[in-house]
Amino acid sequence: MVNLDGISPQRRKELYGTKPISQIGQPLEGAEQQALFQWSVWMSHQYPELELLYHTPNEGKRSKSQGAKLVREGLKKGVPDIHLPVPSGRFVSLYIEMKRKGQAPTKDQLDWIEKLQLHGNAARVCYSCDEAIDVIMKYLKGEL
Repeated sequence: MVNLDGISPQRRKELYGTKPISQIGQPLEGAEQQALFQWSVWMSHQYPELELLYHTPNEGKRSKSQGAKLVREGLKKGVPDIHLPVPSGRFVSLYIEMKRKGQAPTKDQLDWIEKLQLHGNAARVCYSCDEAIDVIMKYLKGEL
């Protein structure tokens, strides 16, 4: 965590924008997700199921026309970031919503997670690459 003692509010805004203090110095969600996928490639020799792990690019800023086009093509708000479409234990598949430390899932994301769980999927929110790796390993071993 970055020490903000002695930094004026104006200088803080110049350096970090309007991010909440709890997020300053925390890895970005994308960086954590990239590390997770690097790990999955490295571990796929031991767990071939990891070759099926993929990201749903649901985030990002778009123009209104591009957003409308994507919605017509099936884009839905709140779909979790990561999916492992492999059954394990009592679950059909695993979904992971990645969040930056200090961020909370949106109502749409929580609704999706609840619906996915109702239909036999494991669905979790993870706040770091390490947490996501732990969830995936427990899932693959049938320990979730």
